Amino acid sequence: MTKVKTTINIDSEIMKTIKMIAVSKNKTQTEIINTYLKQSIINETEATHKETLKERIKRLGLEDEVNITNEKTYNPKSNNFKKIIGSVQAPKNFNPVKAIDEIHK
Repeated sequence: MTKVKTTINIDSEIMKTIKMIAVSKNKTQTEIINTYLKQSIINETEATHKETLKERIKRLGLEDEVNITNEKTYNPKSNNFKKIIGSVQAPKNFNPVKAIDEIHK
């Protein structure tokens, strides 16, 4: 993944919160900010009807953070979708239900 260095202005209260979260999770502030920005992108981005969960994860740059463990049986177009059993390993703030719902729209 390519990284870009930039300067942004962040509200001081938000930055204090980011620092506290980073310390409590033993992560850097950059890691916390990137995680939350990725989550916001997931929440704001519309998925196309043809986009699979794997494609969406790749498009959002989350391949290293999200692993579909039932990838061989995952079929979002199946009428029996609710019967599919499996698990997804994702970042703590990732909302898989919302991501799947957006794919089905």
